[in-house]
Amino acid sequence: MRGGVIEPFPEKLHRLLVEVEAAGRADVISFVANGRAFAIHKADNFFKEIVPLYFRQSRLSSFKRQLNLYGFELINTGPARGGYYHELFVKVRPELCRRMRRVAVKVTPAPAARNNNDNKNKNRSISISSDNSNINSTNSNNSNNNEVDGGDDISTKHGPIADNIEANRDSIIASRAEEVSEKGNNGKT
Repeated sequence: MRGGVIEPFPEKLHRLLVEVEAAGRADVISFVANGRAFAIHKADNFFKEIVPLYFRQSRLSSFKRQLNLYGFELINTGPARGGYYHELFVKVRPELCRRMRRVAVKVTPAPAARNNNDNKNKNRSISISSDNSNINSTNSNNSNNNEVDGGDDISTKHGPIADNIEANRDSIIASRAEEVSEKGNNGKT
């Protein structure tokens, strides 16, 4: 048991995918990109028939929030477009899911730090070779530089939440210190 949960979200999601594919329902949700990502093909069927069997939440927004909290990235281009990718979420390696950690709730950074971070992640891309032997994550100013020769192209617009929080840690700490200082000054007036 981890964090008070018997089966954490990533492990339960992996089990769901394996069981749904084994039951012949890969037309609803399945692994894509050679098992390196997954996609929901029929959202209505997925949330009405499958999600209630595995999760308490049954809304798309709640499900997407869980994906974001665990660092999954939406695939924006290529054959797996619309799917979700995480480097530790692999069809043939379910034990890797145990290493996935839920990220703290995202704190909105100061405007200057946010603009700097937006530019950093603007052209982030993830490429997976067709034989799963080569995985690249790059930041590039050239938006056409997203493919690995002979491989599937998986590009994302933003990096994981953890990158955002780490990159903006200094501005977050500074703004919190400012708030604490203001509260202390208000009490002494």
